[in-house]
Amino acid sequence: MAALAGDAGPLLRLQEFSCERDGRMLFQGLDLAVGPGECVELRGPNGSGKSTLIRAVAGLYPDYTGSIRSAECLYVGHRPGLAVLLSAEENLRWYAALRPGGPGVSAALERVGMAGYERVACQHMSAGQQRRVALARLVLC
Repeated sequence: MAALAGDAGPLLRLQEFSCERDGRMLFQGLDLAVGPGECVELRGPNGSGKSTLIRAVAGLYPDYTGSIRSAECLYVGHRPGLAVLLSAEENLRWYAALRPGGPGVSAALERVGMAGYERVACQHMSAGQQRRVALARLVLC
């Protein structure tokens, strides 16, 4: 995957992008350019390749043909990736230690609207609140 750092063009460009899984073509010959401020909606039935496409763009699925050029991207999947017995702060402190020098746990939680939830165990949060804690993890990166 080539980066588009400093490029004034699209933040994401897919060219002749195709993916086959389990002998079934999910998508073929996809061309896409997404610029700053643009939004793309992916729709389709279960198993049609939506998550596979996003995972490939994020560098988490290598079995594709064609090219991907993108700015640095981060990915949160279907599951938030949190240890539910730990608090939001405890979960994020672990991630913050992987990338020192970031904004800090409190600032990351505040940015996603979760200030005041630092010591709440993730198991006591709604699914939406857990998703926000997962997004705060991206802020730390």
